[in-house]
Amino acid sequence: MPSKLVVAHEKLTGEITAAYRTHGPALVEAVHTVTRAKHPASKVDVKPLLDHALSASTEALDTLLARDAEYQIELGDDAAPRQARDVAAAELYAVLVQLKASTASLFGATWVTKLTFPNVVPSDPAHVKRAAEQVLHALETHRLPPPQIPGVARIDAKAWKDSLQTPLTALEKALTAVKTEENEALAARAKRDAALTALIAANVDAAQLALVLARI
Repeated sequence: MPSKLVVAHEKLTGEITAAYRTHGPALVEAVHTVTRAKHPASKVDVKPLLDHALSASTEALDTLLARDAEYQIELGDDAAPRQARDVAAAELYAVLVQLKASTASLFGATWVTKLTFPNVVPSDPAHVKRAAEQVLHALETHRLPPPQIPGVARIDAKAWKDSLQTPLTALEKALTAVKTEENEALAARAKRDAALTALIAANVDAAQLALVLARI
């Protein structure tokens, strides 16, 4: 479905073209009559000018409708990548929350800080990605101590890193896909906007031409 802005200009273009088709012949004849009275030997025919203006408006409208349809398709394509991003972000968030709680339980509050867990684990995709990257780096830098709970075996840091890396990789891929779709949508919008500018110019030209000829 065309956007409201495009629908408004489509309606305006329809009014201009309808006026041209209704009043164009009379305008052509009026100009011919006036110029023949002033210059009997001349034959002034403005029909080609009116036909060109009408064609320019209708062609510009067709182009705008096509570009707007492409833009709407691009907007629709964003849904799947955004959903994948949100799913991956939610999974990464859940892992961070779990590892933060496990760190506090197994090693104490000091290690929660040492492993750079945020005070509040963020849910925003970009922020949770950054938090996970920081925790991964800390896990690479620090060797986990023995658990402070008696009887609990030493924790395999690799398992923790793997549990973070899998959803982090998925989130990075999804964020890239979302960015690609955003760029494609921006490009499609720029083309739509350029087509709209061209239509406005064509309609202004058509209106001004009719006004000038009506004053002859």
